[in-house]
Amino acid sequence: MLLNGNTKKYIHSGMPFKARKKFVVICYDVTKTKLRKKVADELEKYGERANYSVFECMLTQGQLILLKEKLETIIDKRTDTILYYPLCVDCFAKMQKQPPVNIKRELVVAA
Repeated sequence: MLLNGNTKKYIHSGMPFKARKKFVVICYDVTKTKLRKKVADELEKYGERANYSVFECMLTQGQLILLKEKLETIIDKRTDTILYYPLCVDCFAKMQKQPPVNIKRELVVAA
């Protein structure tokens, strides 16, 4: 049930909550190939790959918490790093990519 048309707060089980997602850029540096693949596989469930070790995700606060917890169980805390960059709506709207978004790039793997 919508509480107020100007806010994005809703009633669920008698408690108000915000139904909002945040844009989060997630970058990782994982040493071992097997663990790196697991991290990438998990991130692909939540967002799109922007670069080899960078994902763009639109997440609720709950999804972000669950994702962090899952990734923490995958990485080697002695050698690996994951960075989370939440972006505000204004910054998200100003984001630019080179080459432009409409140009498809393909990953070429040498045999």
